[in-house]
Amino acid sequence: MAHELETVNGQTAFASLREPAWHGLGTVFNEEVTTAEMLKLAHLDNWNVRLEDVAIPDGFASDKSYSFVTRTNPFNPEQNDVLGVVGERYVPL
Repeated sequence: MAHELETVNGQTAFASLREPAWHGLGTVFNEEVTTAEMLKLAHLDNWNVRLEDVAIPDGFASDKSYSFVTRTNPFNPEQNDVLGVVGERYVPL
């Protein structure tokens, strides 16, 4: 079974309390932490999730009812990743 976790330079975007997960990846810690601390330990903070316009080449009809959901990659802040395409009612949390 694939773990589907993001791993960059030996760091895996995952954290767990006291027990390692079946895949043995990520950060294991022994003390309870806040949500903000957990996200940082799991390399899941600083995602900066946002909506961006779908780029359409010149000469094609533009449809503003769809947007890309993008994030700033936490392992490489200069890289933006497209997470999906959503309709106009979607609001990132």
